[in-house]
Amino acid sequence: MFHYRKKHIAYGTYNKKDEKNNVTCSLCETIQPESIVEETETMRVIKNRVPYDVFDNLPSTGEHFMIVPKRHVVLIADFTDEEKLDQMSIIARYEKEGFNIYARSNTNIRRSQRHQHTHLIKLQRKLPHYIIAIDKPYLLLEG
Repeated sequence: MFHYRKKHIAYGTYNKKDEKNNVTCSLCETIQPESIVEETETMRVIKNRVPYDVFDNLPSTGEHFMIVPKRHVVLIADFTDEEKLDQMSIIARYEKEGFNIYARSNTNIRRSQRHQHTHLIKLQRKLPHYIIAIDKPYLLLEG
């Protein structure tokens, strides 16, 4: 999963702003009402503020949402039965629309939040000729 350089910088800027404002959980404290796509009793589907450009080595369409529990919870294992049903119902609808589903484990070093969230990412339906990604110095090329 990669961002192009401009989005990579924006992602770092958001994180630094959250840190400066003493935000302990951006998924609890900084979700803007206009970013909410849908809501159930226990879950919100929100637009990702910095969507991935490449996922699973395929270019994204830019449609990137996240399912976020309203309650601060770290693990799916800690969901109530109602939360589990809500999340699976949402996943089923978006999967039918062609979205990929992805959630990092609690121990994944790339997990950005200690609040469970599941990514819904729609990908382009064509294979790129090439994708080159180098983390440091940052470089992402696609063709």
